Amino acid sequence: MKRVDLILDTDNELNIANGDFVLDESKEQDIHLILVSHEGAWKQSPLLGVGLNKNLSQPFDKNPFLKGRILKQLEYDDIELERLDILDSMIKI
Repeated sequence: MKRVDLILDTDNELNIANGDFVLDESKEQDIHLILVSHEGAWKQSPLLGVGLNKNLSQPFDKNPFLKGRILKQLEYDDIELERLDILDSMIKI
């Protein structure tokens, strides 16, 4: 299923072109926002958010719960992944 939504620019501001909001495929943007946001950041879904920046004190691959947490959070937003690899300082989706 193709996910279409408002697109944000690199500063997380609404992307506007020709005086109108930009709409486009948003799956990657949705994944990014879920990974960096914290629980409570989304009023309509208060349990949504991984909060990756609170895990910066240790390598991603040393957190035994991170993969399950990511998969569960993406499942809340009906996002299915083909693969998820957690490396030392990178998450590959």
